[in-house]
Amino acid sequence: MSDSAEVLFRVRCRGHENISATHENTVEFSLDSEITGRATCVVGVDARFVTSAAPVAGPIRVTIEADGRSAQVRAGANSRWRPGRNMVLRRGPDRLPNTLGTEADLGSARLPRDLITALSRPETSIEVTVQRDRPEAATLVLYRATGPEDRLAAEVAAAGTVFTRDAPASELVAGTDRIRSAAARPIDHDHLRAALAANGRALVVATSGGFTEEIGAVADQRDVRVEVLGLPAEQTVSAVSPRRVPVLSVDAGRTRGLVRVLRTATRHALVLRCSHRDFPRVRELLLRERETGIASFAMDVPWQAERPWRGPVPALPERPPGGTADVLLRVEPAEETSEVPEIPAVAFVRALLDDGVSPKTLSRALADTTDYSRREAYEFVHELVDRSPER
Repeated sequence: MSDSAEVLFRVRCRGHENISATHENTVEFSLDSEITGRATCVVGVDARFVTSAAPVAGPIRVTIEADGRSAQVRAGANSRWRPGRNMVLRRGPDRLPNTLGTEADLGSARLPRDLITALSRPETSIEVTVQRDRPEAATLVLYRATGPEDRLAAEVAAAGTVFTRDAPASELVAGTDRIRSAAARPIDHDHLRAALAANGRALVVATSGGFTEEIGAVADQRDVRVEVLGLPAEQTVSAVSPRRVPVLSVDAGRTRGLVRVLRTATRHALVLRCSHRDFPRVRELLLRERETGIASFAMDVPWQAERPWRGPVPALPERPPGGTADVLLRVEPAEETSEVPEIPAVAFVRALLDDGVSPKTLSRALADTTDYSRREAYEFVHELVDRSPER
């Protein structure tokens, strides 16, 4: 990409005697005026914006200049980041609130040493320029919008093509202050596939429903990266599936109950919540009972849930990446069938209650997977609880 690439914003920092830049995984521009020797990722202090700034999304290139020397870091912008926070570039995927970009191509330890020498002098003035960069892979961003948001505006501005799936979504996109003229269009799967085939960044905005049809339309494009924004982890794991199958929410904490459901509900997708510690145990059960199935999982942390994993059950990692948060795991049959048996709702919910699944979990699952509202689901489950002679 040439130097004429769109400049998103500029920042001015200064050097500091404790800048060592020896961290392998992060680069940080700090708002603080003072740092200690433990701040091994910091490459500039007293950071101040010299141009207006807003949340950004998509591939970015960050150029660091000082004393006639320069270096660049490429990363994927985190549209959760807000101006006024420290600016951290991470080689990993975690989109923490202070993270400007993830999956950076280098950490501070790999910056040129002559540049670091300049940055370690307090009198050095450091210029930081954040520009758009070219996409290296096709990326499909699925965005559940709830209203006008800075994050939505950032994603709209970063997308090569913007699709809207309903009238409220079209209104929200049209109302963003960074929409390009005629850049948004109603969802069209042929145009969606074409946008991704060109290694583009395509954004699909909806205000309700899932994204099954959009995922199904690009299922044959295996190198497409998928991000899901605006949904809780419980729904994210289903949002990346192109399959329309009944969904059951199951408590993975009780091995015997889980095995029984895995063996009986063989034509359903099961959504399980398990602790980080229990993930290996649940994985072993799935390998034994659903070896030919398809799985997806997402960490139950907002900044980790946005890039869910999906693949064959045997390809599940032995442990989920990063942190110790709970995991939402979906497993579904390997082959789709239209002959899905109906399960009597009352009998099934009673069975799950008897098996120890909490009314709160069942109410939430019904609201997420049926046409029930949250209130209707709550009232349905608690009516069964009140009727039960054992409760």
